[in-house]
This record gives sequence, C-alpha cells and structure tokens, in this order.
Amino acid sequence: MENTVKNYVANQKGSKSIPALATLKTNPLEDTPVTILPDGTAQMQLDPKQAAMLKSVRFILMNVDRKEDTIAVLGTDNDLLADWDKGIFKDNFKGNWGSLDGHFVYLEVLEEGDNYTLYSVPLKLNGERVSMLVGYDYNKAAYNILGARKDIENYGSSSKSMIKLKKGDKIDTLFYGAKLSQPQNVVEVEVESFTLGEHPVFKDMPLMKDEKKELPSIFLSCLK
Repeated sequence: MENTVKNYVANQKGSKSIPALATLKTNPLEDTPVTILPDGTAQMQLDPKQAAMLKSVRFILMNVDRKEDTIAVLGTDNDLLADWDKGIFKDNFKGNWGSLDGHFVYLEVLEEGDNYTLYSVPLKLNGERVSMLVGYDYNKAAYNILGARKDIENYGSSSKSMIKLKKGDKIDTLFYGAKLSQPQNVVEVEVESFTLGEHPVFKDMPLMKDEKKELPSIFLSCLK
C-alpha cells in the first residue's frame, strides 16, 4: 500500500490541503518535541498545565521514506499510554491497523468516549466518494461498521441518511501522501479496489508480515 502512495505522489504537484490533517496547521502545540525511547516508543512530554487544557492526544501514523522523498499517511488513532497528571504520553502502537474485508484503510478519529472511539474512513463506494463510519467498542474489543455518509460534517444526524454497505459493493480505498520536501502539497490517492463479501468485516491486521521490515513512523499530536 505504501509503495502505491509513494509512486503516485512522486509524480504529482499535489493539492492545497487535506481536511484530515488540518488541525496540525492550527495547533499551537504542534512543535512539541517527541522523544524516541530505546525500545522505539514515541514519547511526548507536556507541562501538566498544558495537558490539563487538552481533551485529546492522538498519534498520526505515516510511512516516511527519505530516499524516495515521500510521505504516506495512514491516519490517526488515540491508542496511547497517557499520564495526564504528569503530561507524559507514549504511543501504544502494536503494529496493527484497521482494515475492511482484509484491505487496509485510512482512519481518522472523529469522536472519543469513555467506552468507544468513532472513526471516519474515506473511500469510494460504487464510484462515489463517501466517509464510512466505524465505531470501536472497548468493552467488546471489536469494531462495528455503522454505514457511510456523503456529508461527514453531519455524522451525528439521523441514521436515515446512512448508506448501508452490502455484498457486491465496489470499494476503492483512499489514502493521502506528499513529497517529503513539499509536505504542504498533499494528494489523495486511490490505492486498492475490491468487492465486498457477504458480511463485510472491519478489524485490525498486522501492517508488516515481515518482522524484519521497519514499521511506519509515529507522530504524536496534541488536540484541544
């Protein structure tokens, strides 16, 4: 998947912006240093007063290839080890990422609760761009596909406007990438096309089957 994004963005001038990462440009804590611990874990240290002003800290998962001058963005998540009192946040990334019927997708955290996280997944459904909504239930340790919407801004509105995914639907996965030397020029990339099976399944899968390969990079982000 990362290679597809790399090959595409290497020959693109890019677009002006990417809504999913817009918070990075306006966040006053975006330049907070991140330390890589000996075990490879990314850690961010904030002043406890700063941490107290935040309601969420998430990480951005990217594949950065300096040799090819490319960045492939896989999405955001909130699976962190957090000590809010001390302002210490560590990634809890285990090498797995969300997938639909065995195909990796871009994930963006929309909403967080005590027992759940709601994600938006951009994709093309039968040729039309939509945002699929997926919920993760911490009590059940499982994902639930809620459906898809054309207007993600109104994701909390009546479920009558929700599009249900069904067997035979054609899916095109969408990811984002840029040149490392021009990170502001982000492009949307169609990566994989497939047809949904009888019972669409959303679950985590290992990103790297080869344990010798390096996992994508973690970037911690403070969100108010």
